[in-house]
Amino acid sequence: MRIIYLSNSVIPSRTANSISVMKMCQAYADLGHEVTLLAPNRYYSFEQNVDDTYDFYGVKNNFSIEHLAAPKIRGNFLIYLFQCARYLRRNKADLITGQFPQACAIATALGLPTILEAHGPSWKNRWMEKFALNKLASAPSLLGITTNSPSLKEMYLQAGYLDGSKIIATPNGADIPTPTSKEITRWQNTTDRLQIGYFGHLFEGRGIEIIIGCAKKLVDMDFHIVGGTEVDIEKWKSQSNDITNIIFHGFIPQNKIQSYREQCDILLAPYQKHVGVFAGKEETSAYMCPMKIIEYLSSKRTFIASDLPAIRALVDDEVATFAQPDDIDDWTTKINSLRSKATRESVAAKGYDLFLRELTWLKRAEKTLSLIDGH
Repeated sequence: MRIIYLSNSVIPSRTANSISVMKMCQAYADLGHEVTLLAPNRYYSFEQNVDDTYDFYGVKNNFSIEHLAAPKIRGNFLIYLFQCARYLRRNKADLITGQFPQACAIATALGLPTILEAHGPSWKNRWMEKFALNKLASAPSLLGITTNSPSLKEMYLQAGYLDGSKIIATPNGADIPTPTSKEITRWQNTTDRLQIGYFGHLFEGRGIEIIIGCAKKLVDMDFHIVGGTEVDIEKWKSQSNDITNIIFHGFIPQNKIQSYREQCDILLAPYQKHVGVFAGKEETSAYMCPMKIIEYLSSKRTFIASDLPAIRALVDDEVATFAQPDDIDDWTTKINSLRSKATRESVAAKGYDLFLRELTWLKRAEKTLSLIDGH
């Protein structure tokens, strides 16, 4: 089957949405399909010094990427949307899918079988996406919509977008770990100290202040913070200058991130009750499906997560330890409860089994394609 994947993500970049786009294209290709990814040629926003986009994201070069014009001028979004429409007219495909509602609406207007991947209630604050969703919902060629969490599916149903048979919840995924040939930096002097890790953005609502508070109390452990922009790193460094057991590693590309997680004993996901993306401009705690949690499961490492409904929709007490989001004492207690290596390994093994059964990118791609059979 020939699949065209529609995206408005900047590729290559550090954004989570660009990661999920690349991983899903790889998964469809791994299932034996011919995949072409369309992405805007916003060269002025590309991650610098990336020689190989596939390698940067840690994916196989088993699908093609077409960068379409999106010049640095006013209205470049509409220019790119027009380019997508023209590409769809000129190139045949058996399925159109992706995270780009406006382009997916054009695909259905052309009568092309389409599946939209929804990662948020985009109709709430973007009139163009609301218009696109209305067009999609009434289009005969729309096969269905996937949401990345059950709560987001419920939001779509309550908003009146399709019925339950055409909307399915498909959580985000992670890759099955493979041995890496990348040169990595091994942390020194870690034998007698637990290594605690956080991986991800440092936006407001991600709980970095919780990690700083834990590091102050647990001086016999090292806390590694991996990710973040230079601005955010400097902000949090300024609030932890006197703490010697916090290490900021900065941004690490996807092709090396696995080896960093594997050097940790315990991983942290201290999401707060209000969680932002895009530097905190959008609140996502009610419907998020954190890739971080799934990546932690895939790393065969135990983790502690904030006790929030969106996270409990993914994992339970069998595979995760939960702490109250804003209670530093609770977090330190839970970290101390995992000092035993045997305990950590037992919980991590259960989590890895769950990951293999339900939460790989391949599983997500297979479930998405099930909408074709139900049409």
